[in-house]
Amino acid sequence: MTSHQPYGGWGRFRDYARAIEGATYGLDGEWRTMEKTGLSVLSLRSFISAWSSELTDYYGEDFGSLYEGLKERDNCPGSFLRDYSQPKLIDDSEFGDTIVFVLADLATNVDPTWVPPHIHKKLRKAGNLRRKKLRHQWSYENPLNRIHGFLIMKDVTNSHHKKLTTCIDTICSSYFTDKRGIGSDLMVLAKDFSKALGAQDIVLEVANEFSANGFPDDEENDEEEETSDEEENDEEEETSDEESDDEEETSDEEESDDEENDDEEEEYIWYPDDNVMSILADEFWKKCMRKSKDGRVYYNLDQEYIEVGLWNYFHCSHDCEDNGGIWQGTERRAISDKDDPKDTEYGGFWYLKGKRSQAPLMKFYEKFGFKEDPEVHTDWCIFSGIPYPAMRLTL
Repeated sequence: MTSHQPYGGWGRFRDYARAIEGATYGLDGEWRTMEKTGLSVLSLRSFISAWSSELTDYYGEDFGSLYEGLKERDNCPGSFLRDYSQPKLIDDSEFGDTIVFVLADLATNVDPTWVPPHIHKKLRKAGNLRRKKLRHQWSYENPLNRIHGFLIMKDVTNSHHKKLTTCIDTICSSYFTDKRGIGSDLMVLAKDFSKALGAQDIVLEVANEFSANGFPDDEENDEEEETSDEEENDEEEETSDEESDDEEETSDEEESDDEENDDEEEEYIWYPDDNVMSILADEFWKKCMRKSKDGRVYYNLDQEYIEVGLWNYFHCSHDCEDNGGIWQGTERRAISDKDDPKDTEYGGFWYLKGKRSQAPLMKFYEKFGFKEDPEVHTDWCIFSGIPYPAMRLTL
């Protein structure tokens, strides 16, 4: 996987910039307001750019703003505000395979301490620590609570399926909101962006907590592989040392050139550090929280999965090794017997259990024209071997 590279050159940048502009800007040139929720839609970098100083102040981490000291308020002598500057470009300047959109409340005329009535009742009864937690989850004092939903999309065109195809990698309506219609607005956004990009299909997997079950434990295999790798490394170390001596001078020159280019880029473009990435991954993952009818808390996605999507977006990464090439894809997933598939195959026991658990969600997707298509899982070489139900929308 490569990163920080202008994959496809100017043409790709132009296509993505136009598609994002078409999907996120209204006729008035302002951020597009979505029909169901009345919330604004913009890329995650654009959101961070708009609320950089508030995020830096709230979390005490580098969200792209530097604290410059106190500044006296205009027309209010003796009253001061914390003053911040943005020395680096935060907004989108390159594009990889992944784009992250957010559905956010950008209003500035709201009380940041406001919480919904049912949470306000809990605040009155809660202790100090519980109040802080509730405000962190619900109030706009935490700027990330302005994000009521998010959408991670990915270009999954590959050598096995060369028609331009986008994938709804993650779509989430925050648990910590009283807004309705967030999922519908995000689906409309996904279709509009994909059409503007020129995609022929949109695909998705219906994530659930069951379909990944039943696979053998790979721990023993991992240990064996680790041992064999160590032995192989010992045997090859002597030979590789000799070869590296001959190549050292050339590789040092190439590395110095790459480091120089990266250093120049780092001077004017903001990238989240490890602490900020950890914050974003944790907060976005918690927005995906759900509760079952019996009150059990569960998540359909792992935090690490969301963090990978965010990292790929921020660092403009590409699955293809060659910048000008095309992703090789995963691999075809053959079904041993379509009339009686194995438990871990598409159509098998764990697939069916996962599908039944997400029947309402699949009906929701069907309202937007999506239909289940097993070939997306078996032949398009887009997804992993986990038999999540695969759906497709032809644009």
